[in-house]
Amino acid sequence: MTALEITLSVAFGLTCVIAISLRRKLRATVESHARSVESERARGESRLQAESERVSAIFDRMIDGIVIVGANGQIRFANRAAGTFFGATAPMAGRTVLEATRRHEVAAVLRQLDEQPEVLDHELRLERAGEARTIMVNALALADAAGTRDGALLVFHDVTRLRQLESVRADFVAHVTTNCERHCP
Repeated sequence: MTALEITLSVAFGLTCVIAISLRRKLRATVESHARSVESERARGESRLQAESERVSAIFDRMIDGIVIVGANGQIRFANRAAGTFFGATAPMAGRTVLEATRRHEVAAVLRQLDEQPEVLDHELRLERAGEARTIMVNALALADAAGTRDGALLVFHDVTRLRQLESVRADFVAHVTTNCERHCP
């Protein structure tokens, strides 16, 4: 074996050792970055889950019913008040508005959003367990960033007490007017 062959063999051997060493370092670096990315993803998911739970808790404490309907017509989210208004015994999410509320009038409000971007101050009368409630429904069509319809937001506000007070006021005014007409010359 000549000196040149020996030098080339040594150079080749050193190159292989260096290549193996660099490959190990590269593999370690890639694995480290993968762990870092996974850790960051897990932290992000954890923060997102915590925020989702916080928002859900806020919506569940509201006295107004909130229902978010997806583009497929199924409920994506409904808070506790919405379930209470309609006597839902099972979660409303995953069902259509008609299935969850059992009210054609609510489904009709949702259909109105096909022709107009919002429906405001629609009154709905609900009777449950012998108790009549007047509910004000406001609906808004939702759209994605491209402007494509992406569902709807329905807000249900109980105006029963307000309507009762308006009735008492109207009765009082009618009573005063009648008495005034009788006793005033």
